[in-house]
Amino acid sequence: MKSHSGTIITLLFLIFFLPCCKKAQSPKEVLYVQFNDDLKTLIFRNEQFLGFARTMKNKAELQSEFLKLRMQYKKVEAFTEYFFPTTVRLVNGAPLDEVEDEENAVFEPGGLQVIEELIYTTDSLERDELVRHVR
Repeated sequence: MKSHSGTIITLLFLIFFLPCCKKAQSPKEVLYVQFNDDLKTLIFRNEQFLGFARTMKNKAELQSEFLKLRMQYKKVEAFTEYFFPTTVRLVNGAPLDEVEDEENAVFEPGGLQVIEELIYTTDSLERDELVRHVR
């Protein structure tokens, strides 16, 4: 009987007191880890969607896979818009040419919004164009 009570006390100690000894992460560290994880998942989903764009015949299935990619992007969108505004234009640019007056430049449409227009149309799928934008 004594050996069981000693085991129980040891288990209780491990359950309640050891987590307190673990170094707590600052909110900044937690946010950084979460952002990196979400970004890695976004890159993975994009690579996965590239494979679907190359091979998938059914538009409805392609649209479903695109929504997963789009939702993953939404997890990092606020940070990317703030910290990487130039890169965002490539990832989630408007589906129209974008003119920058200050730079005297016109940027070709690209990214998720263009992909969306390509797969949510009643026209036949322009697979080469789709693959180009996913890449």
